[in-house]
Amino acid sequence: RALDWVVELVVGVDVDVVEVEVEVVVAAAVITLPLPPVYVAAATPPKTQTAARLARPVPIVIVLTRATARSRSAGFRRAVAFMPGVCNAVSFGFVTAANVNGGPAGRARACCAPRRPGCHTTVRRRSWSRHRATRRCSQRPTPDAARYSEEHSRMNRFTRLFALGGTIAALLVGLTAGTVAAAGSPVVGHVYVNNNTATRNSVAGFDRHADGSLTTTDGSPFDAGGAGTGAPFGSAGGLQRTTDGRYLLATDPGSNQVSVLRIRADGSLSLVSVASSNGRTPVSIATRGSLVYVANTGAGGSNYTGFRLNPIGKLIPIPGSTYALPDNALPGTVLISPDGRRLVGTRVGPSSGPSFLDAFRIGADGRLTAAPGSPFAAQRIGPFGSAFSPTNGNQLFVSNAHDGANAGSVSVYDVAANGSLTAITGSPFADNQTAPCWVAISPDGTALFAINTAVPSISRYAVAGDGTLGLAGSTPFASPTGLRPFDAAVSPDGDFLYVVDAGAAKVSAFAVNGTSLTELAGSPVAIDGGGAPFGMVVD
Repeated sequence: RALDWVVELVVGVDVDVVEVEVEVVVAAAVITLPLPPVYVAAATPPKTQTAARLARPVPIVIVLTRATARSRSAGFRRAVAFMPGVCNAVSFGFVTAANVNGGPAGRARACCAPRRPGCHTTVRRRSWSRHRATRRCSQRPTPDAARYSEEHSRMNRFTRLFALGGTIAALLVGLTAGTVAAAGSPVVGHVYVNNNTATRNSVAGFDRHADGSLTTTDGSPFDAGGAGTGAPFGSAGGLQRTTDGRYLLATDPGSNQVSVLRIRADGSLSLVSVASSNGRTPVSIATRGSLVYVANTGAGGSNYTGFRLNPIGKLIPIPGSTYALPDNALPGTVLISPDGRRLVGTRVGPSSGPSFLDAFRIGADGRLTAAPGSPFAAQRIGPFGSAFSPTNGNQLFVSNAHDGANAGSVSVYDVAANGSLTAITGSPFADNQTAPCWVAISPDGTALFAINTAVPSISRYAVAGDGTLGLAGSTPFASPTGLRPFDAAVSPDGDFLYVVDAGAAKVSAFAVNGTSLTELAGSPVAIDGGGAPFGMVVD
């Protein structure tokens, strides 16, 4: 992970330009890291021995004084590293490495005399896991040059390493220290929140620790480019992560835009692009593969509209994909099924009903075809938070938020191949609370949590194989005053539930044990830069 961070630092992987040239101050250092075999280039036979050597902790020298790179849009990346005294034997990304204990590096040093700009390595990579390296010199190597290289390296190795080793050591120590906090609990993932800040929107980031605690990610909050509303805003899915985990997509309801941010190796974010939402007041995003759909809720521009996210993080509108909605529909959520072939949207308005669900079949071109019978009458008023089962892509869960005090419920629908919706027997399932606006499901699909914003509390359900819900009870928040809980998500390991508190600009955290919830000590946690946050991603 540290090496990945260094790669990004040196060549600016996240910058979308055709070519980057970077002058680097660091000349050499020694570190000890367990390098996985994925970083091994076919530089010395046999490959299996090289991989075995690098799979163990080994001292390496990182030497780079200049680098150039081409963007992903060029189809490959190219890097040139000039060595002051050591030619590389193993290359990974744009940082070159050589084993200082003899072996491959010993042969590489004979390539040319040190401190001459003729020895370099060219790396061409078609993916992050496959690459080849070739070694070149601008002049023919000679025995004298080889002897000079060996003698010079022996005389100056310790001077170079002593002078600059501390720099890299401090860097790596800082990286290591940054991944351990909360009484020594390691970082295992991240939590992101759409801050919905007015004038200039941002996304807050947290390091998520093994014990469930959260600490602010360095650099948070991260610029999102567009603008939020600056006030609590009813939305589900206003922040989404792409299927490949490379990007976050954030709605900017104050500027009618959608922002794309790249997720870096250390969990920090960098803004890649901002695009029009092709409507007014975007509230929800759905993504599967390269396909992206946005729900816009503003009068005069309420719709579902489609995009393709290209490899460099640009949203490209899909011609003919926009499906117009009535101004009073107030869409709350848009979802794409796990197989990527169906889309469902909830209409929260009008506030007194009737309420509807839109359902579509998604064509190969990304455009929508309404399912027979769509829009479908909702079982209760105010269908809002929704989620497909993570274990059964034909099951859809929808919270019903606007039926009044202590009358909240969750509906369960079977979704046909053509997108048609049919409520299962026994649906809707009461939660005996008020305003269940958001839902979250455990990764194994056996527990569902409904966030009752008006109480506030969290209703807990057991989920049977056929989708039937059994109410296990409700859990209050430890400090409920002013919270106004909104979006929620369960961690990938199923051990923790996180909830965005829009009224207090905080995140509440709960330990999950089946259908039981226990709020963690120190919860809720303040959101840096949080205006009126909504939308959450947990990885």
